[in-house]
Amino acid sequence: MPHQPISDDQRKALRLWFHQQRPRPTQVEATKWFYRQYNRKITQSTVSESLSERFKYVETAAAGSSSFHKRQAQWPLLEIILFDWQQRLQRRGLDPTGEILCTKAAEIWPHIPEYASQKAPNFSRGWLEGFKKRHKIKRHKRHGEAALVPAIVEAEMRSIQTLCGEYKEEDIFNMDETGLFWRMAPSSGLATEARPGAKKDKTRISVVCCTNFTGTEKHPLWLIGRSKQPRPLKRINLKALGVEWRASQKSWMTSLIMAEWLRAFYEKIGSSRKVLLLMDNFSAHIAGVEMAPPPLNIRIQWLPPNATSLYQPLDQGIIQNLKVHYRKSWLEFMFQEYEKDQNPLDKINLLNAVRWLRKAWFSSVQALTIYRCFRKAKIQPQEESLLLPDDPAPNLTSLYQTVQTAGHIQEVMSLENFLNPLGENESPYGVEEEAQGVDIEDIIQHHTGMGLAGTEVAEEDDEYIEPPPSASEALAAVEILQRFYESFELSTPSDIRLLESSERAIKLKISASLQQSTP
Repeated sequence: MPHQPISDDQRKALRLWFHQQRPRPTQVEATKWFYRQYNRKITQSTVSESLSERFKYVETAAAGSSSFHKRQAQWPLLEIILFDWQQRLQRRGLDPTGEILCTKAAEIWPHIPEYASQKAPNFSRGWLEGFKKRHKIKRHKRHGEAALVPAIVEAEMRSIQTLCGEYKEEDIFNMDETGLFWRMAPSSGLATEARPGAKKDKTRISVVCCTNFTGTEKHPLWLIGRSKQPRPLKRINLKALGVEWRASQKSWMTSLIMAEWLRAFYEKIGSSRKVLLLMDNFSAHIAGVEMAPPPLNIRIQWLPPNATSLYQPLDQGIIQNLKVHYRKSWLEFMFQEYEKDQNPLDKINLLNAVRWLRKAWFSSVQALTIYRCFRKAKIQPQEESLLLPDDPAPNLTSLYQTVQTAGHIQEVMSLENFLNPLGENESPYGVEEEAQGVDIEDIIQHHTGMGLAGTEVAEEDDEYIEPPPSASEALAAVEILQRFYESFELSTPSDIRLLESSERAIKLKISASLQQSTP
């Protein structure tokens, strides 16, 4: 029987086990461990070879690869940028040749800060073939393939269904991002007096969502805007609110943010739990995984391209439910401001948006809704139909009309358009940009994060800022709440204990401040 080499995943596991042992095991002990793990005998020379510098690259290789001796990219950031550029050309119906790819790689090299001081390599045919294999780039036929796409997608989904069948429902996660016009009003003239010619406010942030199949684990929301530190969010403990804030030039996911998100996901899952993470094959997702490959207990599976609207659980109604609850809070805020004869657009800021998103995600989007959407995505094999109770999204028709009347709003858009504004979830690298040509400098900036320094964007910073209350003001507010709950017939002992706990925490803060101010 011919000798079969061990896989990169097996070498990676061997190296990880070996370096975690104290004291260091012998090569004989390593061969015995390998046999117990994989029911396969290997020689001491194979152990020695696997632990050598030659195979150090496997420590950063993505888990789940079935290939043997698959080399990682020597210049991963360059390949991420080049692949993104190639994908955008492909979406325009163009298919760059190998010669063009090599030429573009040489053009990109000096613009990447971490490579700028190094001599540009020779992008040879060997490198080109490796690049194509790593990114699964193939020549595409342009005719007669349309009928094959559904069959290919269905075959991929059958494979994914089989994979999902190997995991518990609570261990299957889905992650995706969506755009949000967070201060978009029902009309271009949201005020008592119409403002002719005013444009609809389409200031956008991106919202990154991740949850498991059962809806029992909603991970913190990651919000992406254009300003690195918006003034409304300064001095705000975002972690306490269950959100993270990041910035990019176009308020969209980048490979660097994706890699950071993945590391946070790995840390939250831990090392002992076996989980599956489903994602679409957006270029920033792929690049992020290359920069931050998963540990052995976490597997990442790409959903079929151009079919996520059918098979991605978050797209089956979870994100839509989140947005409906968000816009319910926004409409309620509008009504309150109109009651005070104020313009809501003069008062809303990013902190409001963060609060409403947090409330919608952690309190309003129900586990039943999430479970229903995962079932609808049909990611598990031969799912039997279940009779699940209805879980409708809130009906905003009455509230929408109330806001229209209270604000004397003219030229009101339909409620459907308010809830699902055109272009909200389109990539900033969309049809209009691609029709004008693919900007390689913009792609480099997008993936390296360069250009953000000192860029504080007016649309996120020139907003109403409400100063935070002092500790004494907070204490007075707690005392008012205590009096209310003491006389409220539906109050419970836990309500009173929670207020007492808050009172103690605030008094400790006041005491600590007094001690610091005492000479």
